[in-house]
Amino acid sequence: MVKLLGKQGQWITQLANGIDRRKVVPYRAEDAKSIGRELTLQKDVNNFDLLKDILLLLSISVERRAKRVGLYGKGVSLKLTYANMKSITRSRLCERCDSAANIYEEACRLLDQVAHRPVRLIGVSIYNLSGEQWRQLSIDDFLSDPAARQEAELQKALRKMGERYHLDFAGNLDKIFHGETLHKTAEYMRKNA
Repeated sequence: MVKLLGKQGQWITQLANGIDRRKVVPYRAEDAKSIGRELTLQKDVNNFDLLKDILLLLSISVERRAKRVGLYGKGVSLKLTYANMKSITRSRLCERCDSAANIYEEACRLLDQVAHRPVRLIGVSIYNLSGEQWRQLSIDDFLSDPAARQEAELQKALRKMGERYHLDFAGNLDKIFHGETLHKTAEYMRKNA
């Protein structure tokens, strides 16, 4: 290798033998460009109300992951893969995407703007991440607590979904996001939509 490639050949040979003196740089969550969650469905879904329900669960998952590492987004992105395996991504900068309610609301707006064809994969993410949560206050912020209002809206949406699918989403959120449970929950929702 040295005859063929010179110094590069020596370096390649060392790497092939596991010899590398460079310092290991660990992954840090705060270096992420986006935080998202997607779900591949067992069968194609035409029901966009069902997709919105799944988006709510994905939005909650994204919010939890972002808060766990202390990051907030300034944009929401929606990813869809249609039945023909064509993928599209739509995104939008927004004033607020610091809560599941905001992420969900923006993702639904994006979903309403795409072609309504059978979908196989759906995902949502936040981007333009920052460790600082800031925004300009509005009159509504002074008149009411936006975080409490958003949490109430979220709980109301989860209760409605619970009635529709006969599941206790609000009481089992921690369990839903572990491992394959989200996939099983979405599949149950698809079958009972």
